[in-house]
Amino acid sequence: MGDKKKKTFMFIRLVSAAGTGFFYAKRKSAKKALEKLEFRKYDPRCILEWPPFIAVPLGWRCGESTV
Repeated sequence: MGDKKKKTFMFIRLVSAAGTGFFYAKRKSAKKALEKLEFRKYDPRCILEWPPFIAVPLGWRCGESTV
């Protein structure tokens, strides 16, 4: 059989911009990792039910500084 390249994926965390700590985990192609992701998704802990979710690295937690 021929040589097959393994697909490389990275996992990102979509954190609620409302500050509730709610997040979604998403798998993303590492080749297209240059652009920032921002989605409007449902947050059950928020009064505003559809806040924007911003992509951060998977190891990041709410309240940690990224500097």
